Amino acid sequence: MSNTEMVRKMLAGERPFVQVGYTGDKYAIHKVGEKWTDSKGKTWIQKEYGPVSDTPIMDIIRAENNLVCSCCKREIRWGSRQDAKMHAKTGKCLDCLVEEETDMRVKGTYKTYEKKKILENELSRLIEMKKYLVDGLEYLKEHKTFTFVNSNGLVEEWKNEARNEVMGNVKKDHVKCLKEIKRVEKELKKINDEISPKLTPA
Repeated sequence: MSNTEMVRKMLAGERPFVQVGYTGDKYAIHKVGEKWTDSKGKTWIQKEYGPVSDTPIMDIIRAENNLVCSCCKREIRWGSRQDAKMHAKTGKCLDCLVEEETDMRVKGTYKTYEKKKILENELSRLIEMKKYLVDGLEYLKEHKTFTFVNSNGLVEEWKNEARNEVMGNVKKDHVKCLKEIKRVEKELKKINDEISPKLTPA
């Protein structure tokens, strides 16, 4: 095949390159996308860059490592650490997030967006705190006495009186936490309604 024919095929979307491998008694030529099983029973699939083992676990790993920005569709693995950090929080790469926030500043909507993010973080923290408080109450109900080790290595045991006092404080904190969750959810709903007003039927 001449260089001109090869370039023409590449421009037409064809892949003139194939993988050649030895199967034991003859050479096997595999096209891109073709699957085959070797003599040991292992399944392979031919990619543009070479053969890849075809296993469900590897598919899951590849999917996890193949995260893309929801805006520009760029693969996060080829970006910076900041891209990975921002994608975990927002689903976007750093460049797209900066562009989006700059656009909001120009339009005058950034303060509302910033308040929404703060409230979402606060709600996430409160929900996590609520889980710890519930777990603490369950622990106190199951254990009549409990022990802990001080920084100097001494083991202390709290009697029922201390347990009841601690349980009372945890219950108060739990009630306060539930009130805070309701407050934040109410504020968050108000902001979401401002950002995305409901369409009223004509």
